[in-house]
Amino acid sequence: MGLRESSSVCSNRPFELTPQRTEQCSPYTRARETALISLAHLKPEQVVYVREDPRLREQEFCASFQTKEKASSKEERDRYSKFFYRWLRGESAADVFDRVSVFMASIWRDFSSDHFANHIGDDGYVLIYTHGLTMRVFLMR
Repeated sequence: MGLRESSSVCSNRPFELTPQRTEQCSPYTRARETALISLAHLKPEQVVYVREDPRLREQEFCASFQTKEKASSKEERDRYSKFFYRWLRGESAADVFDRVSVFMASIWRDFSSDHFANHIGDDGYVLIYTHGLTMRVFLMR
């Protein structure tokens, strides 16, 4: 099952669980496309809001890595630490952890707000569309 088929199947399942939800999405194309697939299966009243949040983006690497430079950086990262190693002109997994921590703090504030309580209620939920390392960092938290 491909990305589009799995997001379509998954987006249909929450209907039985709760009538309303909020959606948070990475600004990167693949996550936005997945969110749109999911939203296509919902009624407008089921989604309170959709928010694109740059804190949900994937770990940033330097886009202009040369093969030789990338290989030596990977060797250095393996000697140093996969979590704390900051890619040249990029970020470390620890940087992503910090971004996710700030995002989670804002989500917790949303949960305690009157807006969330009035529109979502106790049985509502937040669906997050993000990427591999960012998702793993969520699980670490």
